[in-house]
Amino acid sequence: MEAKEIKEKISDGWIHARIIIEILGKPKEHVESTLKQYVTKLKETEKNIAVIKEEFSEAEPQGEKQELFSIFVELELIAKDPATLAWLCFDYMPSSVEILEPEYLKYKRNDFSGFINDLLARLHDIDMRYKNASVENTLISKSVETMLRRLIKAALKNGSKSLEELSDEAGIGLKELFIFLESMVDDKIIKREAGKYALQD
Repeated sequence: MEAKEIKEKISDGWIHARIIIEILGKPKEHVESTLKQYVTKLKETEKNIAVIKEEFSEAEPQGEKQELFSIFVELELIAKDPATLAWLCFDYMPSSVEILEPEYLKYKRNDFSGFINDLLARLHDIDMRYKNASVENTLISKSVETMLRRLIKAALKNGSKSLEELSDEAGIGLKELFIFLESMVDDKIIKREAGKYALQD
């Protein structure tokens, strides 16, 4: 897109902006291809957005073990209106947005009211999904806790066992299992004697 065409679009109310989209993951090849697919999807499906320029960074290893890779793309684009740019932020979660032109944004009252209501509907939907996920996680946690308690009780039916022995049987780390076993002791389901755990009499 030429500079003249960009100026014409901006005079018609379009917004000239620069955004950065960043992702983190592994392996390196997957991270690189995923970001390119993101940009391709944006260019092909967003009718009210035109990408002017794209610059991809090199994937860089992150973290102590350097197993994860971070990569970003800087996009220069124009969006039809503020609402389009806002929805772009919701859908693609850029790490930063810089509005280049125009210097001032104008919004009609009815358009702004519609945008606010659409935004509220999106936020309510996100809130409902979060609440549903929280309920599901609570149910899963309770189910896992019940299963683990049964597993510990079954393991102790034939006599007392040490933390290490129970850890081997349950396949759970010593630290995590210790906290769980101590909660069972507090609930008087099992007891701890001479460094070993046993069922309550």
